Amino acid sequence: MMLPRVVSNGDRRSIQWHLGTLQYSPDVDGPWTDLPAASPFTLSPIGEKGFFRVKVCSFVEASDDRQE
Repeated sequence: MMLPRVVSNGDRRSIQWHLGTLQYSPDVDGPWTDLPAASPFTLSPIGEKGFFRVKVCSFVEASDDRQE
């Protein structure tokens, strides 16, 4: 799995990720908000500080362990 990364192109920055939902919070401790964004997500050059993370859910397939 590739980790999210910040890419610079001149004075522009973008976040790239391959799986999951990009989230934003004004504080590192949250609360976190899902962003309806697709990769790459271009960051605004002017604005308040903020934190981003990518939330990835893993699903475990349930098995039927009953013995007959």
